[in-house]
Amino acid sequence: MDISISQYDAAEAWCQEAVSSGSDFLFDTPLFETILHQKSEEISFPIEALYSFFRNIHLIHVKRTTHRVRGSLQDFLVEYSEKGRSILNIAKDINYPPYLLTRLMVEQ
Repeated sequence: MDISISQYDAAEAWCQEAVSSGSDFLFDTPLFETILHQKSEEISFPIEALYSFFRNIHLIHVKRTTHRVRGSLQDFLVEYSEKGRSILNIAKDINYPPYLLTRLMVEQ
């Protein structure tokens, strides 16, 4: 299957928007799979390619935001331990993977 420039551009724009906005499906695995399949069909882009593309864009986002998360880690620990907020909700608010936030919190 040949991918046209417009399909590639549509996939890139969608991935960038989804990652930068912190879409809900980033924090819900079954929903992520459903949305990814829907978008793949909608723009006629192979699911494996879209997944790979999305993963690379998300990785860049994580690398760019990790320094900010590390800088505010003490605040997140207070929110979790003293205010009772869940790690998932904190991660959603800061648009950062919950498992990485948990790792940073444990290392702190």
